[in-house]
Amino acid sequence: MAELKQAAKIIIAIEADLAALIEIGIYYSVDRYSMYLVDCGGIESTRKKWALRIRHSIANPDRLVSTLLARNWIVDEATVDGSFSAVTLRRPKTQIRLRLDCSAEFAQQLRGQPSEEAA
Repeated sequence: MAELKQAAKIIIAIEADLAALIEIGIYYSVDRYSMYLVDCGGIESTRKKWALRIRHSIANPDRLVSTLLARNWIVDEATVDGSFSAVTLRRPKTQIRLRLDCSAEFAQQLRGQPSEEAA
């Protein structure tokens, strides 16, 4: 039940971003397995870092990521693992995180970006 409450909290917090994506024609999947919580804290982490995993429903998932970056989200982590690549975005000064698919090339570019909060 705690995970369900956490997911609801994140969805409510990002509702404006989700609506903005739809307004400009960038769609995400809304079936029952398209949004779910993932722990992106890593193996060494002692506490969970929850992120809402959102599946894309467009041919170019990089467009979804770059649009959220343009809406002031920051890169928390980018993972490149062969054909599977993903990025964790975080809303600045919050613990609200999204985990999204992206191309390996785009994830590699994002890995090299310094965090705006670290600057």
